[in-house]
Amino acid sequence: MSNTQQNACHSRNRVRGLFGDVESVFNQFFDHSEKAAFRPHWDIVEKPDGFGVTIELPGVSPGDVNVEVEEGILTISGEKKVDRSGENQTVHSFERHSGEFKRSVEFSTPVDLDNIEASFNNGLLWVSIPKSEKVVPRKIEVKIGE
Repeated sequence: MSNTQQNACHSRNRVRGLFGDVESVFNQFFDHSEKAAFRPHWDIVEKPDGFGVTIELPGVSPGDVNVEVEEGILTISGEKKVDRSGENQTVHSFERHSGEFKRSVEFSTPVDLDNIEASFNNGLLWVSIPKSEKVVPRKIEVKIGE
């Protein structure tokens, strides 16, 4: 790398550092992240026989999670609680989000409400939603004339 390229790179890093510092100060005074909505990320997949939903819920107690399906709409809701109390401490930053959350997805294919399963492990909630037997593709055996 030439001296000119190194100087340009160094200048860009100084500018990034400056804006990072400005952002930090701005967030400290104006960003009320402790009130910011907690919106967990999820993956939704479809297979021939059903749907699978995996949602990241680190720090959420399984007892604080609700899973409901009504009229083809899956709703996952709950609350992530973060204890910010404490005596004799100075808080320099609150970056962890907390609060109530609600995520919903509508399935265009009829689902089997009686066989939905959910499990929670290591901060991940997994929900299996089978399709209704009426819509699951199946192979029909063709018999040779008798």
